[in-house]
Amino acid sequence: MPWVNVVTTRKLADAELEKLNAGITAALIEHADKQAPGVYVSVTRPEVFYWGQEKRDDSAIFDVRWIGEFSLEVKRQITRRFSTEIAPAIGLDPDRVRVLFTTFATADWGRSRGDYS
Repeated sequence: MPWVNVVTTRKLADAELEKLNAGITAALIEHADKQAPGVYVSVTRPEVFYWGQEKRDDSAIFDVRWIGEFSLEVKRQITRRFSTEIAPAIGLDPDRVRVLFTTFATADWGRSRGDYS
């Protein structure tokens, strides 16, 4: 685990979804020392996305959920990758991307075996 849910109203073509997944996975492998099979990526398309009071289709929130902690430097590195490399590659404005990190204790992540490991 980590799970990254990208929230944007921008309709992404299949090739863009592949770029998004590959970019997120590569960033987490490089900066968070995570292996690809443990990275989950989803995209949520709300009906509308407001940035302040302005309706936008070039913005996104990258909601990163993780077990354990990220250092501030790792958060900065991941944020830079998501906003300056991945976002422009899929048609998002890098200045309209925000990354939200939420961490959980190991005991808060259950698996099918119920072993919480």
